[in-house]
Amino acid sequence: MHPPLCDCPLEAVLELSHSTRNPNREFYSCPLKKIKGKKECGYFKWFDVHALEVRERNLVREVANLRMKLADVEEENKQLQLQLRHCEVANQPCSSSITRTSDSTETSMLEAISQLSHIMSRVEGTLGLR
Repeated sequence: MHPPLCDCPLEAVLELSHSTRNPNREFYSCPLKKIKGKKECGYFKWFDVHALEVRERNLVREVANLRMKLADVEEENKQLQLQLRHCEVANQPCSSSITRTSDSTETSMLEAISQLSHIMSRVEGTLGLR
C-alpha cells in the first residue's frame, strides 16, 4: 500500500503518535514538517483510516469488475437463448456447440454471482452495514 499524498502534494511520511490518547498509533503527515524553514501543509491522516479507505476503493473496483463480467455473461446467455429459440421455431435440432457453450455460460454466470455476493458481504462488513 502506497502512502497518501499530502496537500503539497508530496508522499506523506508515516509517524508514531506519542500522545496519551493515541499511544503508538501510526499516522501520516506532511514530510515538510521535518524540514526547518519549510512551510508544511498540515496534512494528517491516521494509518488505519488510510488502510480502510484503500481497501474500500479496491473492493469497489472489484465489485464493478464483477458486475461488468456478470453483464457480459448475461448478454452471452441471452444470445444463446435466442439461438436456441430460433432452432426450436425452425424445428431443427440445435447444435451441440450451443448446448456446450450454454453450459459454460451458466457456469461462468454462477461463478460471477458467487464472487459478487462474497465481495458484497466483505464490503458490507468493512463499511459496518451488517
